[in-house]
Amino acid sequence: MDDDVLRYLVCWVAKDRLKKNEIDSLSIEGLRYLLMKTIDTKESFATPEIEIWEYALTKAKTYGQQEVQNYLIPLARYINLNRMDPEEIKTHVEPYNIYSNEDIKNTYFSISSGKGLGFIRGVPIFKWKNDKPDLIVSDYGFTVEANNTQSKSIL
Repeated sequence: MDDDVLRYLVCWVAKDRLKKNEIDSLSIEGLRYLLMKTIDTKESFATPEIEIWEYALTKAKTYGQQEVQNYLIPLARYINLNRMDPEEIKTHVEPYNIYSNEDIKNTYFSISSGKGLGFIRGVPIFKWKNDKPDLIVSDYGFTVEANNTQSKSIL
């Protein structure tokens, strides 16, 4: 595939939040490619790192409980523990023994020293949800405007 097409595809997938309980067509290899290309991105990314882990775990479990480690190990280098909360790491990551004790220890030290990273790679995406009738949300949640019935400030 053409590099521009791949770059466009990665950006498009990165802007859509990965949901662990939704069936989609993204393969484990496709996920690895996405994570590899966005590990240090400055572009928009919709999924927090802990949710990337949970999504990868769900995908790996579809191949069988015994195969989970085999599928997660190649992804681990592209999932940044410094973007997770220590409690999330302890509860959701450590039980699978994918990361070495040294990696886990270094992550805890980094976070406790205030050198942890933000919870999401790249630029977080903010999408509006419309739960009020006086707002108009369009462009797949990226644009919001007030209804004309709203009073306008004269200042």
